[in-house]
Amino acid sequence: MLADSDPAGPPRVYRLSRRSLLLQAGGVSIALGLGSHSVEAFAGQLADLPQQWKLCRPNAWVTIGTDDLITLVSPVSEMGQGVMTSIPLLIAEEMDADWQKVRIQQAPMDAKAYGNPKFGGIQTTGGSQSTRAFFDMLRLVGAQTRKVLMASAAVELHVPIAEIMTQPNIVVHQPSGRTLSYGRLAELGFLPNSIPEVTPADLKPANDWRYIGKALPRIDIPSKVTGTAEFGIDVQLPGMLYGVVRRPAVQGEALASVNDTAARNIKGLTKIVPLPYGVGVVADNFWAARKALDALGITWSEKSLTRRYSSNQVMADYQAIASKDGVASVVVARRGDAASALRSTFKVLTAAYASDHVHHARHYGTSERNRSGISRARGRMGTIPSPDGRPVDGCERDRNRHVSC
Repeated sequence: MLADSDPAGPPRVYRLSRRSLLLQAGGVSIALGLGSHSVEAFAGQLADLPQQWKLCRPNAWVTIGTDDLITLVSPVSEMGQGVMTSIPLLIAEEMDADWQKVRIQQAPMDAKAYGNPKFGGIQTTGGSQSTRAFFDMLRLVGAQTRKVLMASAAVELHVPIAEIMTQPNIVVHQPSGRTLSYGRLAELGFLPNSIPEVTPADLKPANDWRYIGKALPRIDIPSKVTGTAEFGIDVQLPGMLYGVVRRPAVQGEALASVNDTAARNIKGLTKIVPLPYGVGVVADNFWAARKALDALGITWSEKSLTRRYSSNQVMADYQAIASKDGVASVVVARRGDAASALRSTFKVLTAAYASDHVHHARHYGTSERNRSGISRARGRMGTIPSPDGRPVDGCERDRNRHVSC
């Protein structure tokens, strides 16, 4: 509700400008239901409201255009699992948005607003935590957005809000059949002085879901098929430097020595940097960085305990433990009386199943771009000496230049 409103006073209505629109949902009611981080997530103000009547922590998840198009912000990055479709879809479900009129926008760098509650509020994607983190939170955002639209329509139509319902992108006055599109409400910009509260009880039951659980086209596929999608490694900026890193083939080993005589003859080389976990090369183009890296004569330590690791021996050890009688087992699921069924069966089939150790790693190259107007950039290359010789975390480059790692 409004920061300075008087609950006992008469309702007030404010007209927002077309560009600030209708709320982007949010409010203390959601924040209290989701914990302290979620309170912080609803930071921001609607600048066009009178200064003495500002909303308390509206969020920046939803924008409704006067053209009836809805822009939803995705707090997570697409990594191939479809989260840039499925996470904003949670808002669309509860606010009764027409999915054909929804556009998805990647969240800007703003951990306070878009941080992942499962990772302590930092703005990151991973760990199979996206849906778990945002499933309830963003459905509540959508539900409150819907209630705000209904309240605004009730003001415009001069009817009780109890007579209002929604269909995709439309608010309907049930007794008269009059309708207002979400875009029209955005244009009118009427906003009541208190934000309707929502609780989990306001969320749709699963059997009413229009989008959740349905096979919908992913929004990231068309640009990937046509080749118009821009990945981090595609970014090109004036004066950009390129960094590459070589790590040991055996985990736990360290750099023993580097012969860089041949590498220093590579045109475009900027710097060769020993790292605690390997060696990095910075150059003014990727091919020069790669050639210089390959030209290095690197000697690694040979003291890591990992060198004695044997997948075959580990598998044999596990099988020996599993085959021992009396070893406590872990019951994953129990249905019926398996022991009695086995004793009374005519024939028993026995099979052993094993799974190898498999590295949960990406099969594609990684990239990172740093941009800064000062003499350092923080990136994944580790510690790189700055031009004045002091260690700097990141990839070295000149002032106002860029580094791609």
